[in-house]
Amino acid sequence: NPSYIKMLESLPETEKQRFLHNNWEVSDNPAILIGLGVYKQRVFPKKVDAELKGEIIGGLDVSDEGSDNSVLALFKGNTLFELIEFEKMNQNDLALKVMKIMESYDMAKENSIIIDSTGLGVGTANRMIEAGWKPAKFKGGSKAQSKGKNNITFKNKRAESYWLFKECLEEESIELFKHDELVTEMTNIEYNSDDKQIILEPKKRIKTRIGRSPDFADAVTMANYLRLGYCKKKPRKITAWTC
Repeated sequence: NPSYIKMLESLPETEKQRFLHNNWEVSDNPAILIGLGVYKQRVFPKKVDAELKGEIIGGLDVSDEGSDNSVLALFKGNTLFELIEFEKMNQNDLALKVMKIMESYDMAKENSIIIDSTGLGVGTANRMIEAGWKPAKFKGGSKAQSKGKNNITFKNKRAESYWLFKECLEEESIELFKHDELVTEMTNIEYNSDDKQIILEPKKRIKTRIGRSPDFADAVTMANYLRLGYCKKKPRKITAWTC
């Protein structure tokens, strides 16, 4: 019925996604960090790296346990152009696979990739260091390095990296491509603020709600964090960068 379809298309974005596109994972919860409408405004047809300008920067979220997979996100300039998922791969094999991909894109040996180093990612990062690469190590629970607009502060680097990604969306300074898992994860992460401090909900709660860990979102926000320049060389140590 064309009139019914037209009516559905006129609904607010959340209801339109649910009733027209059958996307019931969309949330209208006011505690959601990134709204679907803001996110979708920065989604464009997927581009290949040859069409883009700028340095290639990667973010690697390494699977810790269970059925979660590792994810590599790649930006060129301000554009996300690739998301690669690795199924249940050990630390050494993952490092070798990622290094091969990086070599294929002629990525810089130093500080061109950031790796979640709070769990098994430590082993992957160390394997890359042994092979001559110098990745940045991201520790989401450590102290944030910046403030948001209006002097908003962050509980830790994980909250900081997601908030900076949110600001990039709002400022229209980032480009994404259509990816179902990424949009579901990014638009289903809740936060709260305590005395202007931003706190993200634990990953376990997100996993319970959407049925999986936000691996794609973590990889993208880490890569964006490195892309924005929030990593500094660790004093007196040239084998790693600290984030």
